[in-house]
Amino acid sequence: MTISIPLARAYYPARTGLARILCWLPKDELRDMISRGDAPDDIIEDYPTGLEIEVSVEALDEYEIKLGFPPESICRAFSYFMDRGSVDKSGIVDGASLERTLKQALITRSGNKLEENLEQVFSRSETLPKPRMSDGSDPNLQRNSFRE
Repeated sequence: MTISIPLARAYYPARTGLARILCWLPKDELRDMISRGDAPDDIIEDYPTGLEIEVSVEALDEYEIKLGFPPESICRAFSYFMDRGSVDKSGIVDGASLERTLKQALITRSGNKLEENLEQVFSRSETLPKPRMSDGSDPNLQRNSFRE
């Protein structure tokens, strides 16, 4: 049995009924983060295929991961797009696309709520793209869980 995994940073909801957002950081992304100082040097040793992490202050602090935005902003933006139907039915969104839109919304902040700024920079007819996915790999070789 093979599974496809995102080839780039991706955000998606946790399978539990809780309103938690997860982030998949593939190995190449982890290497880039290490070189920028956004992840500890030894994380690739513990997670050689990539890391699935909850987007929360506690989880990011525990793993010493910096995503570039406050976790609350990422979660609010993701929830906003989910609520308005701008996310593929899989629930997986390309991290760079979400972060680019979030950055534009934070730049245009003019006393509005984040959600109002997101609406200004993102057309209602748009859908956040899914990340490129692998052709499939043997899940027995994966040290982390990922779902689609």
